[in-house]
Amino acid sequence: MTQRFLRDLARWGAAAGARLSWLAMLPLQPRRRSSITDNGWWSAFCARNAADDRRFARFRRMARHRLIVEATPPAEARQHLERVLRQTPHYRALFDRFLTLDRIGAPIMTEFAPDVWFAPNTVRYMRYLSDCEARFGNLDGATIVEIGIGFGGQCKIVFDRFRPGKYILIDLPGPIALARRVLTETLGPAIVAERLLFLEAGKAGAPAGLPDGPFDLAISTLAFSECHRTVQRGYIESVLSRARCGYIHRNEISGFFGVKSLGVAEIAAALPAKLEIERDDITYWYDRTDILAWGERRAAIAA
Repeated sequence: MTQRFLRDLARWGAAAGARLSWLAMLPLQPRRRSSITDNGWWSAFCARNAADDRRFARFRRMARHRLIVEATPPAEARQHLERVLRQTPHYRALFDRFLTLDRIGAPIMTEFAPDVWFAPNTVRYMRYLSDCEARFGNLDGATIVEIGIGFGGQCKIVFDRFRPGKYILIDLPGPIALARRVLTETLGPAIVAERLLFLEAGKAGAPAGLPDGPFDLAISTLAFSECHRTVQRGYIESVLSRARCGYIHRNEISGFFGVKSLGVAEIAAALPAKLEIERDDITYWYDRTDILAWGERRAAIAA
């Protein structure tokens, strides 16, 4: 009971802090925002981290980066790792490969077992990939679209396990610049040139340059749920409805920042595929999070 009370207290504190932060920053916010990170400073902050070698060397330790992206607490990451090893135990053999992400940006590290160190956020990326593999099987050769890319960490972890045919990354210009540098250093310039496609997020949710045809997998880890509902509908029409499989980790914090997003029922009604909804109790920094998934298991993506 004590642990549950402390978790609830953390949720209430985080929600109250978010609301106070939004109210304090309200006079500086753009009037029409596509998402909670379309705030006038986040994209520019990422662009500076990408362009400046000294900033790039430690960007994952910076307070503003940790506030927006690197926010996974160690206790939550331990639960993610338990899930990873339960549903994909072969990931243990990939730990050294996954760990190469943490050579970038000097993140704060946590010891999860004797001589097993990761940045907590890296473990969260591992968990998302584990969920997708458990649901959809082999992603070799797949066309994957990611909405909201952070600094490219999820893409890097996917390539540590599989070799997608094409990986499309959609975000604001600053995160794209940062992710391009991170992925060039971790995956190599050849993979970036041949297999990655960076697209700037459109105000209507339909980025220019999006390829025609279906996608094998659409993924968004918290970013889609933090977009304005008009942008979300644009993504549903241009990306999600064209994806044979989908995986979205959804939170409900956008209202704290003055952004009105779609509810689960509205998303389910707008998608042509049948949506599976899993309540996710691992992530406890938010009032509620869900895993939204659709598509056939195993057969959807060719091995």
